[in-house]
Amino acid sequence: MSLGSMGRPKKTAIRLDSSAKIRLAVLFTLAFSLPLPHAFDVAEATAAVPKRQTWPSEGKIWITNPQLRQIAERMNPLGKKAGDGALGLNVKFPNKQLVAHQVEGFQFIRSGLATKNGFVMDRGIMAFEWSFAKMKSDGSFGESKTIEITHFLGLFARSVYLLRTGGQEARAQRLERLKPRLELSLKSSRSLLGERRWDQAERNSWQTPQRLQAAAAAFWIGKFLANPTLRQTSEAWLREALVRQRTDGWFPSPLPENSSAAARSQSEAIDVLIGLALADPSFGALIREPLGRATQWLLRHKHHRTQKLSTLALAQYAALAEAGIPAAADSAAQAKKAARAALSTSPQRR
Repeated sequence: MSLGSMGRPKKTAIRLDSSAKIRLAVLFTLAFSLPLPHAFDVAEATAAVPKRQTWPSEGKIWITNPQLRQIAERMNPLGKKAGDGALGLNVKFPNKQLVAHQVEGFQFIRSGLATKNGFVMDRGIMAFEWSFAKMKSDGSFGESKTIEITHFLGLFARSVYLLRTGGQEARAQRLERLKPRLELSLKSSRSLLGERRWDQAERNSWQTPQRLQAAAAAFWIGKFLANPTLRQTSEAWLREALVRQRTDGWFPSPLPENSSAAARSQSEAIDVLIGLALADPSFGALIREPLGRATQWLLRHKHHRTQKLSTLALAQYAALAEAGIPAAADSAAQAKKAARAALSTSPQRR
């Protein structure tokens, strides 16, 4: 028999005896006598949830922080001849193409933002343009080493976002036009993506600040190229570097700990971590405690008042706390005080 021939099903009648009817009546009476639940008030619920604080950008911090502005005024490169964009030893030996000297362009861009000086920002942009113009057809940069190239490319990509968050869209786009040159360099056997010998050699010697630079470069390049794989590489390298940190804050490397080179290396590592913390809140949570320990190590180092990079690292850490990013309050206060002391004892550009 088909379903259609069965006809419409009949409903089964529900019969209640007298005791069941009484119990049902009691239940209905209790239900309607209970107080109604509190009405949901959207405005009240919204007010009860703490508002998420806007995560500050690196560009905004450099524009608004007075101590960073003071440092930026001393990093002004306009006292030197403009030239064609070559910096450091590249002025005398342009064929060597030493990108380790060209990364100073990133500092110029930050200084220009803080002092609202377009000429200084342009000088920094010229440093990157010079290097990419000199880049070889295979994507390498003369005698530059793998980690030097990686750090340079990372700071190039970071500069794009620094300019953008600082309200310098036209200048950011000027750097963005070099994107094809960056992509060509990544294909080179000298790049960190193509050169795995550095990776193994670093693990054998624990050049931890270099590992941090590589992690940051992978993050910034990945962000610039919208490459999620590079972001994953960045986080893996970052975690690998952070677990090596000693409890006193030192990022291990073969450098003698009491040397000025060690203080400089630690300062560069702090700068790298601050850039990542400002770029991504999830990194900020991961980096918070290691960054505080690293800052304490630098504060205890005898050379922290004699180096421009150390003063810069300490001032940036203090700026993080003032901008509302979670940081160790005691360390931030000490860092600000130390940076102020270093600036007051050396009024001239260092």
